[in-house]
Amino acid sequence: MPHRDNADADAPGKQHCLTYSGLTFLPLHYSTWTAPSGVAVGPSPTLQEWQSWFCQCLGIAPPAMAPYANQICPCHRQRLDTHHLHTCPIHSGNWYCAHEFVLSAVADIAQAAGYRTNRGKRVPTSRGQKRGDLEIVVDLNVAKKRTLIIDVAVVHAFHGKVAHPERHGQLRHPNPDKVLIDTVVAKAQGNEYRPDYLRNHTKAFLPLVMSTSGRLHGEFVRLLYILAHRRAVRFFATLDYEPCYEELCQRRGAFFFQHCARIGLAGAQAAALRM
Repeated sequence: MPHRDNADADAPGKQHCLTYSGLTFLPLHYSTWTAPSGVAVGPSPTLQEWQSWFCQCLGIAPPAMAPYANQICPCHRQRLDTHHLHTCPIHSGNWYCAHEFVLSAVADIAQAAGYRTNRGKRVPTSRGQKRGDLEIVVDLNVAKKRTLIIDVAVVHAFHGKVAHPERHGQLRHPNPDKVLIDTVVAKAQGNEYRPDYLRNHTKAFLPLVMSTSGRLHGEFVRLLYILAHRRAVRFFATLDYEPCYEELCQRRGAFFFQHCARIGLAGAQAAALRM
């Protein structure tokens, strides 16, 4: 996926290096993300959700887990703790709500950039009757297709449901980004989403993967950047003003920061809701 939709129109020959921090949403700058009505939008975590998320960041048991201390999970593999709740299918009922928080954040950002989105049954299925989570309509210059199908996934980078107790709570891979990459590959190839959509619907398919610790796959970050660029262009077009390069970069950077913050906050709440 390109870093931007038109490399010739913006600093030719310059390769952008995009960075992302899982704590981007904490500064007050996030409060500038508002709906067209001027009302702040986005998830509003409760006190318990903030506690759960911060405790996960610190690697300690959240207060909400106190009533279940030393309780064995019905799967009879491990005691209930944050790692096990994130990985045991018995508790997957909470995963859907968490998934929807992240998906809603992506849809909000795409709509703010001026694109129409479809969710649920309005998203076309692939040949194998598999359905993506979100359809973004209008050319994003992804694989030269005019429509982008997105599938969102929230993964946990630690072992929580393993046969060997000594591996419990250990990283699934020495490089946490490898977990994100493996999930992307599984969605794009193992499930055969991408080739099916390209052959039968001429639509591009893009997995967007983040971890419960706030890490984003590189393709996720690049999409946020492209949408920030489109928002910036649209912003100046609305004003009927032709910006100079520095003005465009400043506005695009502000929107990119907002996008990262929006996803970061949704991811934090998603991680708390999965428990």
